Amino acid sequence: MAEPDSGQLMNFLLKGLKLRSILELGTSYGYSTIYLAEAARANSGIVKTCDFDAEKQVLANDMLRRAGLEGHVVSVRKMQLK
Repeated sequence: MAEPDSGQLMNFLLKGLKLRSILELGTSYGYSTIYLAEAARANSGIVKTCDFDAEKQVLANDMLRRAGLEGHVVSVRKMQLK
């Protein structure tokens, strides 16, 4: 889980770099994903995130939906990484 200061710094740097494609390994509950997705939205980009725990991905997807960022994130299951 990203601390707010770390998440804000990461968000600021990604926006400044104007990255449109962001890869996150380990979604967990989606706290860091929200910072990444907000930066992706600002840059007209997308975050690809994966986690081995399907239950956590469901919770993370719900958080992203509530934040209005679900359109900027693609969740990948481990089987799709092969």
